[in-house]
Amino acid sequence: VRGRQSTTCRYSGTNTSPPERLLAIVPYFFPFVEGLRYGRFFFQQFPIVAQVLLNPLQPLIQGYFSIPFGSLVAFFAIYFGLVKNNAVSNFVKFNAYQAILLEIVMVLPALFETVFRPPRYGLALQLYSTYQSAIWVTLAVIVFYAIVSNLAGRKPVVPFLSDAVDRSQF
Repeated sequence: VRGRQSTTCRYSGTNTSPPERLLAIVPYFFPFVEGLRYGRFFFQQFPIVAQVLLNPLQPLIQGYFSIPFGSLVAFFAIYFGLVKNNAVSNFVKFNAYQAILLEIVMVLPALFETVFRPPRYGLALQLYSTYQSAIWVTLAVIVFYAIVSNLAGRKPVVPFLSDAVDRSQF
């Protein structure tokens, strides 16, 4: 008779339970929602993706944006509620901190846009829409990868971001 298999898995010397895996996914909603602005051209070109991906999340997205200073509230909630909370496992802390860093990286293109006004027509607009869509697709792939990795109980390793998280003391 075979024994019942455990639902936990090994991660850096600790077990990650299903609730921990789900909690590790939650912070990735923050950069995902904040990065939706980069998907404008992508969703115009592929409206079915917008329907399938965004319609189920619409109540959460509207709730997030209805909160005054929602991104600031989300940042501090994730940072102090998960990253700096000693009661939270390192698995969850790692993912929370990585999601914060991902959001910070997503601010860089927005800063670029404040310096250089987005084009309105011609080849410049085509290049700009490609640039915006590339940012969105990259963000979506990273978030999807993080979700799948966390559900499997594995640490989602994102080049540069994961290295920065590993070097930090949370």
